[in-house]
Amino acid sequence: MAEEIQEVGKNCAGCKKPLKKARKYYRNGKYFCNNNCFQKAQESKAQKAEAK
Repeated sequence: MAEEIQEVGKNCAGCKKPLKKARKYYRNGKYFCNNNCFQKAQESKAQKAEAK
């Protein structure tokens, strides 16, 4: 079981917390904790694009 978690071996792209096997949210090629972290990452990405 620990080997399976290490295979993913990724942190949440939004909050940088380690992901657990039971809680993975895969969107746009990245893993997130949940939909809330995904939405926050999308908003920050849009804000950076507007700033350019």
